[in-house]
Amino acid sequence: MNIQVGNIIAFKRNPKDPVSFVLGWLLWLLDRDWDRKHWHLAPVIKVSLAGVWVLDAQRGGAKENLYSFDYIAQYCDVFQWLDKPPLEVKAFIKVYKGMPYDFGAYFGTIFFEIIRRVTGRWYRVHDQEVHCWELTCLAMRYWGKPMVDLWEYPLISTIVRNLRLLNGAW
Repeated sequence: MNIQVGNIIAFKRNPKDPVSFVLGWLLWLLDRDWDRKHWHLAPVIKVSLAGVWVLDAQRGGAKENLYSFDYIAQYCDVFQWLDKPPLEVKAFIKVYKGMPYDFGAYFGTIFFEIIRRVTGRWYRVHDQEVHCWELTCLAMRYWGKPMVDLWEYPLISTIVRNLRLLNGAW
């Protein structure tokens, strides 16, 4: 498994988790092409002999977490988005580590996706909270290769579809 700084870890969705089940079902209603395989995303910030370090947006805020290579192999997919490993990793961590978790973002994402489909325009609320899809997109923007438009809500279905296309895994 060749994992490098700047890769994106896509965690497979736990079908027993009621939150990801309900919100995933709502999102699937908007995007029927989504396979609902992945739910959580995190950018890789360090690779060591112990495993893979990511900046993880979870309850309690954005924090550095270590996952073993075995865990990654069993429960995740690894995607490359950037053309080369980023140089500004420590600066990114300094800006976003500790940022509060955005519990309402999933509902906002679904709500504003419905509004976008009706009006044809992107609407997004920028605040000082992040959820995992947003944090991953912010990392890629910070490191020079945005995944979504600044005013577009990041959708897991769109993100993973684009990652698969870029990585030849579609």
